[in-house]
Amino acid sequence: MAFLEIEGLAFTYENLIMRFDLPVEAGEIVGIVGPSGAGKSTLLSLIGGFEKPIGGTIRVGGVDITQLPPAERPVTTLFQDFNLFPHLNVAENVGLGRNPGLKLDAADQEQVAWFRGAPPGPALRRRTPARGSRAQPHPPSTFAPAG
Repeated sequence: MAFLEIEGLAFTYENLIMRFDLPVEAGEIVGIVGPSGAGKSTLLSLIGGFEKPIGGTIRVGGVDITQLPPAERPVTTLFQDFNLFPHLNVAENVGLGRNPGLKLDAADQEQVAWFRGAPPGPALRRRTPARGSRAQPHPPSTFAPAG
């Protein structure tokens, strides 16, 4: 059983029916990529409970959360645009997704450094969104499930 299971999730947008199926194992880092309008943000909004599906299920740790309100779901969404905090460095912005209080253990710190494609240490800690590495391509492995 996957840690996050999305099965037969359906959502209607205008005249389009979107369908999603996705298993994510615990510890995997997954990137959702695609062209504008492909449903990336819609999928995240469905997982977060900000949109209501017309069918299917969302399970976290085997528990069906499909009908739970956003505040009761054990998930967090941090969108890239307009939600980066300029007073935080890159590691801290990414770390918010791992722990909203930024209480990162050694494993979280290592994952944050790996995810940014940068070595852990002072060089990563000094970068801020304004001086970040947006122009630098991410290695292909950051866009696929790890493992």
